Amino acid sequence: MLRMTSYKPYGVAFGAALALLGAAMIWVISLLPDTAAYAAVGPKMFPRLVGGGLILTGLAVIREAMSIVPGDEDAIEYDVLPILAISAGLIFAAFALERLGWILTATVVFFVTAWAFGERRRLATIAIGLALSGGTYLLFNYALQLSLPAGILRF
Repeated sequence: MLRMTSYKPYGVAFGAALALLGAAMIWVISLLPDTAAYAAVGPKMFPRLVGGGLILTGLAVIREAMSIVPGDEDAIEYDVLPILAISAGLIFAAFALERLGWILTATVVFFVTAWAFGERRRLATIAIGLALSGGTYLLFNYALQLSLPAGILRF
């Protein structure tokens, strides 16, 4: 018996976008000059790991989207709005980090991510985001002696 499978085009497109984003990330990191690091692990390692993870996740999403049979009750539905919101938050962070600083940028990203996951208590989310980003700023800048961008707050 020949069983026809259909696919979800949005799932395939999303998986392809993730894989392309990961490949682009690895490519851009490879263009950066090598810099001396304090440890054996250089500054390029983690972006490469994230890029590789994006590629693997994208391929897994494509595989899952291609294996859905019509009428399958276990079919995965993709809610695109949270994905777009989180992506927009991360793109915002890439452009705003130096200008706004770590605390404000991380608070915005935290808020957008929490909203994308369904949290609707705005003031509480902003307060938690400020506390977490402020705490990490203090930890990195003063305890670990690793400076995060201060931005407009000028700590």
